Amino acid sequence: MTARSITVWLLALASVCLVMGCGTSANVGERIKTQNDLKQIALTYLTYETNTGKPPSKLEDLATLKTDNPQAYQAIQDGKYVVVWDASTARNQADGLSNVILVYSTNADAKGTRPVAMMDGASKLVDAQEFDKTPKAKTGK
Repeated sequence: MTARSITVWLLALASVCLVMGCGTSANVGERIKTQNDLKQIALTYLTYETNTGKPPSKLEDLATLKTDNPQAYQAIQDGKYVVVWDASTARNQADGLSNVILVYSTNADAKGTRPVAMMDGASKLVDAQEFDKTPKAKTGK
């Protein structure tokens, strides 16, 4: 898929959401960007664990993110995104990696909905109730 076709797809998605009442186009665009950031953070996290045999324990372990997505790296530093450090896939396998939150945005909308990324690398939106009941990744500490 080319950059142009991705842009067209994102604009079409934003338009559909705007027409359906998902929020302003600026909100939709920001939500899509945040979900993409969280997905990239989760995948970088999982790649680090695969390459080193241990999960990252601090932001500096995700140094490639600083080059690949400096805005996401900065958002972690600023506390806009929360990463559950030192959470291995093996430690969280029993709950099912797609059912465990690894990274999340601290910014929820008025209804309490926020973007999250799961231990399997997928990103999605969860409402306040789902966020509260969904397990956060288990750490070794």
